[in-house]
Amino acid sequence: MRRLKGRDTVNEYNIMIVDDEPDISELLEKALKIEGFQKIVKIGTGNEAVAACKRERPDVVILDVMLPDLDGYEVCRQIRHLREKLEDDPANPQYIGQTDLQTIFLCGWRMRRVRFRLRKLLSK
Repeated sequence: MRRLKGRDTVNEYNIMIVDDEPDISELLEKALKIEGFQKIVKIGTGNEAVAACKRERPDVVILDVMLPDLDGYEVCRQIRHLREKLEDDPANPQYIGQTDLQTIFLCGWRMRRVRFRLRKLLSK
């Protein structure tokens, strides 16, 4: 696994699932827990995801493309912009070096593909 700043094991990675379909979020969460990931946050809308990134600081965002309020690409742009802005603010030292956000977009997904992408993102 590629080690991110302050992360030594799989269960230390912060994963955010953004999907407006609760069944899909639940399935993803269960599959990720089987893989050893424990710090998982589930969010239902794009605006909630952007707001949650201010306090959660995810390492990986699994993001649905079709959300009710914002599309997934716009959510990704806003989260990246927010993290860059927070990194430049000396009042937020916990964000230094944290702008490298890994994103997996969900569109016609299969669990096998999500696991593959997640492993690839976190591997050396």
